[in-house]
Amino acid sequence: MRKSIMAYSGLLVASLFLLGLNIGFLLFILLIPLSRGEAVEGDRLAACLSLSLTEVVFVFLSAFFLHRRLVLGRKREFLLGRFGEANDILLESEMAKAFDRLKGEGKQKRFAVALNILGPDSQMLSSFQDEVRRKTLRFVYNCLKVNFPLDPIGINESNEFLLAHLDEDMEGFSAELRRFASGLSDYFSHSGAIPFATILFGLSQKGAEEGKAGVAAFEEAEYALRHNSKARLSGDVLPFSHDLIDQDASIHWLDQDLAGAINRGEFIVYYQGKVDLKTGSFYGAEALIRWKHPHRGILPPSVFVPYCESSGKIVEIDHFVFKSVCKTLSKWKEDPALCRLIVSVNLSRRTVYDPDLLPFLAKTTAEYGVDPSQMEIELTESLAAENLVFISSVIRKIKAMGFKTSIDDFGIGYSSLSALKSIPYDVLKIDKTFIDDIEIGGKSKAMVSSIVSLVHALGMKVIAERAESMSQVAILSTLGVDAVQGYYFSRPVDRARFEVLINEDNRRKKEEKAKKKESAKEAKA
Repeated sequence: MRKSIMAYSGLLVASLFLLGLNIGFLLFILLIPLSRGEAVEGDRLAACLSLSLTEVVFVFLSAFFLHRRLVLGRKREFLLGRFGEANDILLESEMAKAFDRLKGEGKQKRFAVALNILGPDSQMLSSFQDEVRRKTLRFVYNCLKVNFPLDPIGINESNEFLLAHLDEDMEGFSAELRRFASGLSDYFSHSGAIPFATILFGLSQKGAEEGKAGVAAFEEAEYALRHNSKARLSGDVLPFSHDLIDQDASIHWLDQDLAGAINRGEFIVYYQGKVDLKTGSFYGAEALIRWKHPHRGILPPSVFVPYCESSGKIVEIDHFVFKSVCKTLSKWKEDPALCRLIVSVNLSRRTVYDPDLLPFLAKTTAEYGVDPSQMEIELTESLAAENLVFISSVIRKIKAMGFKTSIDDFGIGYSSLSALKSIPYDVLKIDKTFIDDIEIGGKSKAMVSSIVSLVHALGMKVIAERAESMSQVAILSTLGVDAVQGYYFSRPVDRARFEVLINEDNRRKKEEKAKKKESAKEAKA
């Protein structure tokens, strides 16, 4: 197609050049005789005019065919997916037509969808080799045409697919998109084309009363895809809302202030104790990140972690926490009250998928002389459900290095039982949603009891998170829960205060033990 466009362009330029020569020659044969007062020869004039008219026809035809070729070429790009060049304008036109057509059929809601494909480590598709990128785009385009045959489909300059869809049911359409993403991810994974591909959707909804709004709808869908700071898993449908614009303003200061925050010593690790319900003593802690912002004070993870996860900065933070814990455990070796504590560290999705994770864990523990058995690696249930085969492989390798492993937030994911069956965890942490109303009894209490029985049968320990009252702790103990983590025993505190907490707890236990011995002696006497 490009060769034909070049040919037509060359023909047009040549025709214009010849037309210019003929016009110059025509002026020459007219002006010379007139300047001498002579008559113009009719034959010459007729021949020159005829030739000029012929050149005008050539110019017109060349321009016509060139224009037609360009239009057909763009149409072909749109219909057949000749990827590599953006075709937003044509798509917007087709989208407006589709909106008008389907609006006449009584459809009141229309959705603009932006679809993006990310490779391992959130690698953008535009960074792939040209041949791989084109094959991938063409394959996805064909899949979209099969699954959404009535919807206009295009691609923008960022290699994101754009799709216009009309429907009444946003939930149903979102579920349809998630099923499409699941099938696409499975294909990429099994074929080896893009291991661990992440398929994301940005979604904008427009009502019939909002006019055509085609361009605005796509801009909103693309905005939702690129600026939604939530932790994003394959198949996520990210809807546009005006809150995202406010969120984007906060992201601006986050991005600026996070740069160099670790080197400036602004991040600190807090520790929240875990209590063994049989002994009533602290046996470990969970490491939790805090940001000591110079102007905004102590910031909890909810403020900055979602953005760090979406931007990739979370890997650096995970590494910082792990190193800090190793440094702390190395220091605690000399303290008899602290040397046996087990500390758990959370790993984010990006860190787990980082190919350098295992070498980093081995190198850091060796550097600080830390026994891996004193550390517990926590992964969320939703992460495990995303790719059971891969996560199971990673967990087995981590366990082989000597680390303990745990599944966090159990009970809120999509594949709890599959995760337990496939992944060899040591510890299961029941999500707080089961603990909040456990005092009322009913379903939550029955479910916790069932979970404890199942997990114990599988050879794992059970921890309950967010226990905040004495009655909750008592019920959990009755149900057979092994340990508790929550504000009832300890809120997250910095290392110095945590060390004081543990030493005071040990001193109190020793005093209680001494009193019992003394009471026993008095009873014998």
